[in-house]
Amino acid sequence: MKLNQNPEATEPEQFVITIETDSGDAEMETTVISSKVIQEELPLDTTHKEADTSQPAGLKGDKEKIPICSSDMPEDIFLILGRVMYHGLILQNYWPVRFSQACCSIIITDSVSDKQLAESFQKVLSDSQKNVVAAAKAEIRSGVAIFDLTTQVNLCRTLRSYGNTTKPEPNTLNECLMKLAKFSLIQRPYWCLCQIRCGLQTIHGNLFQNVEEKDVFMFYEALTPSAISLFDKIMYLFSTCDEDPELKIEEKRVKIYLENFIMSFHSLKLSKLLLRWRQTDCLNSSHVYARFAKSSVCQRPIFDADVSTMTLSSIYTPQEEFSFIMSKKYRIKVLLTGQKFNLILLSIRINIVLG
Repeated sequence: MKLNQNPEATEPEQFVITIETDSGDAEMETTVISSKVIQEELPLDTTHKEADTSQPAGLKGDKEKIPICSSDMPEDIFLILGRVMYHGLILQNYWPVRFSQACCSIIITDSVSDKQLAESFQKVLSDSQKNVVAAAKAEIRSGVAIFDLTTQVNLCRTLRSYGNTTKPEPNTLNECLMKLAKFSLIQRPYWCLCQIRCGLQTIHGNLFQNVEEKDVFMFYEALTPSAISLFDKIMYLFSTCDEDPELKIEEKRVKIYLENFIMSFHSLKLSKLLLRWRQTDCLNSSHVYARFAKSSVCQRPIFDADVSTMTLSSIYTPQEEFSFIMSKKYRIKVLLTGQKFNLILLSIRINIVLG
C-alpha cells in the first residue's frame, strides 16, 4: 500500500491510497478526503505482490503469520502494533485474521491447546513444506522403520528453519512437530507476544479478563472470510424492473454468476475482494451490498467502499464473460470521509507489518 498526498488537493485535504490487487500489477486507487493531518510518515515504497515469496518485516508464515524479532527493528514496534490492533478491535470490530490464532490465544489468555498449536503450525508452513511433512507421514502409515533418504533430507531442510536440530525418525515425528510448534509459536516469539499484549491493554488492562481460548477461535471463525460466510453478508439491491420481467431474470442470473465466481476464491482472494468492497480484509460488518445498474450491460463493477456497495451491470452473458470482467485489471476511485478514513489508516498501519 502506498499513501501519497494528492498534488491537486484543496481544502479539505485529499490523499490517494494505492492498493495492490490480485490481478498481476493492477492497483486500486482510493481518494480519501479528510480535514485531519496525517502525523505519521508512512513508507512510500511499501508493496506486496502475491508472487513475491519474501516475508514481511517482523512476521513469518504462510496462511498464518507469527511475529519475529530482528536487531534492526524498532524496540517498540510490537507495542505499537498492539495499540493499533486494540483500536481496530474497539472502533471497527477489526482484527488481522492472518495473525496466528495460537499466538493470539497466548496474547489474550496466556494459554493454547496442543490441538490449536498443531493447526496453527500447519498454517504457518508453506505448501511445499506441508507436502514434505505429508510425504513423511505417508511413509509412516506404510510401516517403514526409517525414512527414505530423500524424505529424510527434505524433512531436515524443512524443519531446521523452525528450530529443529535432531534427525527426524518415523516413531518420533509427531512429537518432533509438536515441539517445533511450541518453540515457533510460543517460545521464540514470546517477547513479541508480550509486547503486543501490553499494547492491547494500554487503555483497558482487564479487557480480555473473561475471554477463553474457545472465544478467540470463535471470533476468528466469524471474521475470516469464506464464500459461504460472505454470501450471508451480501444484500442484493435489484433494480426496479416490475415492468420488465426479463430484466429481473437477467439480474438474478448475474447474482448466480457472482456467487459462482466467489465460490472459486480461496481466503486470500476473498480478503482482497473485501478490500475493494469495503476497505477491510475481514467480515467485520453486518452487510455488504450488491446493486444492479438498470441501463448497464457487461461493464466492470464499481465499488463504493464508503457504503460497502458493489454496482454490477444488469446483464452479462455468459458466466465466462462475467468472470473475465470481474478478474480484469482496473482502477477505481472512491471518496471516503470520517470514520472510514480512520479505518483505512488503521488497515495501512497493520498491513505495513502484516504484509
